[in-house]
Amino acid sequence: MNLVLKMKKQHTKTSIIFCLLLLVSSFSSINAQEVLSLKKCFQYAEANNVQLRQLKMNEALRSLDVKQNTDNLLPTVNGNTGYNYGLSSNRDFETNNIFITRSHALNLGVGLNQSIFEGFARLYNIKNAELNLDVAELETQVYRNNLQLSIFSSYLEILRAEEQIKIISDQKNQLKEQINRTEKLIANGVIPKGDLIELQSQEAQQEATLKNAENSVELAKLNLQQQILTQDDFTVAKIDNLKVPTEQEFAQYSVEKIYNEALGFRPEIEANKTRLSIAEYNIKIAEARRLPTVSVSSNLGTSYRFIKQPESVSFFNSFAISQSSLFRQFGENFNWGFGVNANIPIFNRWAVRNSKKSATLALENQLLSNESTEIQLLNSIQQAYLSAKTNALNYKASNAALEAAQKAYNIIKKKYDYGTATSLELNTALNNVTISEMNNNNAKYSYIFAVKILDFYAGKPLNLE
Repeated sequence: MNLVLKMKKQHTKTSIIFCLLLLVSSFSSINAQEVLSLKKCFQYAEANNVQLRQLKMNEALRSLDVKQNTDNLLPTVNGNTGYNYGLSSNRDFETNNIFITRSHALNLGVGLNQSIFEGFARLYNIKNAELNLDVAELETQVYRNNLQLSIFSSYLEILRAEEQIKIISDQKNQLKEQINRTEKLIANGVIPKGDLIELQSQEAQQEATLKNAENSVELAKLNLQQQILTQDDFTVAKIDNLKVPTEQEFAQYSVEKIYNEALGFRPEIEANKTRLSIAEYNIKIAEARRLPTVSVSSNLGTSYRFIKQPESVSFFNSFAISQSSLFRQFGENFNWGFGVNANIPIFNRWAVRNSKKSATLALENQLLSNESTEIQLLNSIQQAYLSAKTNALNYKASNAALEAAQKAYNIIKKKYDYGTATSLELNTALNNVTISEMNNNNAKYSYIFAVKILDFYAGKPLNLE
């Protein structure tokens, strides 16, 4: 019996320790969650996004192109060497004997070539390489802007969904208090028991609504997690008193003003302007092929030759060396040369003419592309402005609707407390408040996002300050 009691006590202690460990583990997990600000999300994306890293790699490649085109102005210097071994058999017709001659030859040389004039083509190539580097950097910035805008949208969605949870939770607590009051009124015989069932049904519906809102938060967090490429659990930083633009502030926005400002700094516009400059230089490069090219060359070298000849005509007799020493021959055989070369184009199967036409067509096509990008930018700004204007009106209307719903609920609540209103009327009024508050929250975040897009086009950084 005592043994059984001891085993039970031991089991109880083990269970308590296990529960404590689980509790500590849970607290550790909660504390391990990183709180991400919007700026931190941008930093994560900058470090982890694969396409952004590829674009940066492309910048590095374009930078190497600039260096190589600049280095092409330097001369080329190449060394050369060669070794030849010869073996020949000959017959001495006087003695009719065969003898073998063996020879060794070593050649050394260095050559230099330098372009003097190529119609400025190499200078144009350097400028083109620099412009291509600029385009690569601007393309990176275009993608970075779009990525940050997408992250900003996801971040706002998390804040909106979390605020929806708070609204539903508050209404659920309010309903719980109403249920408690109803139970007291039923106990005092003021209202029938059926009213309690109505409120309990409403409580169950709100519980389901709360679960859906929590799922929305998890989905929004997953979307942001995929954008910044992190597997760590996180929460977003809470924004106290999120600023909503006033009517007077929104009245300062103008499509024409934002568009004119955007034309001066938007990276997609600057990239197209740079591509236009590249197309103009391509025409110059094509025209440069009409001009003659001038280059100079120089080379120096020396050689050494070593021949073994037999002293007699016997096939097996020994050989004697009758040559000068290695370094003496290098000095005696030293040679040097210098030359100027000119290449004058006369007829090249219309290659230059066709190349220039092709470059001119590319220029015209780039002009159309620039015009298309500017039209697209204007359309985007117009749509963003219209969206912001519509959301501003919706937000104003939702504020009025929420205020009216809250007043109506307060009136019905007092009547219900005095027994002059039914539970159905109370439920309806409470539902109207919840719906109005959720609509107001949606309208607020939609309005904020729409105005932030206008700020984005106007060159302002994306933030929630």
